[in-house]
Amino acid sequence: MLSAIDTHSGGEPNRILMSGVPPLPGATMADRKEYMRAHLDHIRTLAVQEPRGHRDMLGAVLTPPVTAGAHHGVVFIEGRGYPDMCGHGIVCIATALLETGAIPPHAPEGSLVFDTPAGTVEAHARVEGHQVADVTVVNVPSFLYADGVEVRLPGGREVEIAVAFGGNFFALARAEDLGVSIRPENAARLVQLGVALRKAVNESMRVRHPTAPHITTVEMVEIYEAPAQGGHGAKNAVIFGEGQLDRSPCGTGTSAIMAMLHARGDLPLGVEFANESILGTRFLGRLTRQWQIGETCVVEPVFVGQAYITGLQQMLVDPNDPFQFGFVLGG
Repeated sequence: MLSAIDTHSGGEPNRILMSGVPPLPGATMADRKEYMRAHLDHIRTLAVQEPRGHRDMLGAVLTPPVTAGAHHGVVFIEGRGYPDMCGHGIVCIATALLETGAIPPHAPEGSLVFDTPAGTVEAHARVEGHQVADVTVVNVPSFLYADGVEVRLPGGREVEIAVAFGGNFFALARAEDLGVSIRPENAARLVQLGVALRKAVNESMRVRHPTAPHITTVEMVEIYEAPAQGGHGAKNAVIFGEGQLDRSPCGTGTSAIMAMLHARGDLPLGVEFANESILGTRFLGRLTRQWQIGETCVVEPVFVGQAYITGLQQMLVDPNDPFQFGFVLGG
């Protein structure tokens, strides 16, 4: 039996597995992620795929930490794999742990530290009574990896993109260059473009994180346009996995686009950046500092989001159930 807390942030679900998962051995969170992929992948599929979940669901497995001072390690899961970092997931996990009393909050703030495969992140929750009003996430160092990259899409269309890291590597493309707008009715087209863009960029270049050698591919695509309200911000659609579309503004995507804009000279340190999802939900971000890691100029992204508990789950496995470990329809 798996016990879980169901949550969402900005409309994007996150199912947090609290018990029932065997220990994940490994000296690093990347090691633990790979162990789960190799030996316990059925737990991922039964937890987030149909019939218990759906193709766009994400989740998290909590482990003991791997660094001193951290409260938990986190292995993130989704319908088709294991992202190295999930910003909306951190907002959800911090909210769930504090509101359920798994970690008692110290009003007016509850501060938590999480080890992830992408690095260590902080979550500072603003607590009002017994509820978490919002969570400020101090994300992993983020950076622009490449700019002005030209890729060719099916049909011969050439598009200029940037590649940036915000916990995952992103290909970032302007919606107007793709002939699309960020609207719910365009979801299928956005997914189609995102999948094609990711394939094209991974075929044309090889990425490598300067301190995390296991991170070597562009996993996500962020299609963005200017916000309706003007100012520093964007409206985006993030495509990941095998055609999943993020409902939230995406915390790692917020970090990646801020890093890109800062490197271009368009977003100074300390300036608030409003990142809006396809549903209109927002994360408010800013960059707090800049430094060098080897030859890479990195920034520290911070963003604020809200999460809500939607349910408590006890998931059972019937050995006679032909779909006991889940399934996915479509590509």
